[in-house]
Amino acid sequence: GQSYVLRVQLADRALNARTTDFAFIYDASTPSISITLPNKPFHNVPISITGSAVDLSPGVVAQVQLRISTATQDWTGTAWTNTVPTWINVTGGLSPNWTYTSTPAWVNAQSYTITAVSSDAAHNVSNPIATYAFIYDTSHSTQSITWPQSNARVRDLQTEQVRGLAGAAAPSVLKKVEVRVKRLGSNPAYWEPVGTNNFNTV
Repeated sequence: GQSYVLRVQLADRALNARTTDFAFIYDASTPSISITLPNKPFHNVPISITGSAVDLSPGVVAQVQLRISTATQDWTGTAWTNTVPTWINVTGGLSPNWTYTSTPAWVNAQSYTITAVSSDAAHNVSNPIATYAFIYDTSHSTQSITWPQSNARVRDLQTEQVRGLAGAAAPSVLKKVEVRVKRLGSNPAYWEPVGTNNFNTV
């Protein structure tokens, strides 16, 4: 990060002299790069790609490039291509934060890998590069109650209170199953299994 001035002086045999100064910065530091969005393994709404790129002063981030990839293709910024790798230049502000909005139409159940790299004015390249993989998932999980059956009359809820099925189509992953019990009638209430262990009125 040190600045230097290189002075060149020329003179001919008639002692005509000329002096020229060349200023430059010696910069061997590499910039950093990170991806802040996507930020979870599954996304269910369209997203832009965002991140940050920083270089130590007096270094300056000069370029941020992205790869948006599936298992077989890369995004060019306007279409998918079989030419791999294909890098996209991010435009606009680069440091400390950058945003890329010309993303593809994300496809349900498709896996994507985002790769980002930055370089500075001295052509130092970020090391390591940043990578984040996610699945775009807009499919809904399925669920059903198999016991008690709808409108059934039950006299024993001690042995087994409720039974059902739940699932999610691959590559989705079922995260949790929640059950809520509501007492109907003139005094409706919800069952609170934690704390009161009783029905709490609405």
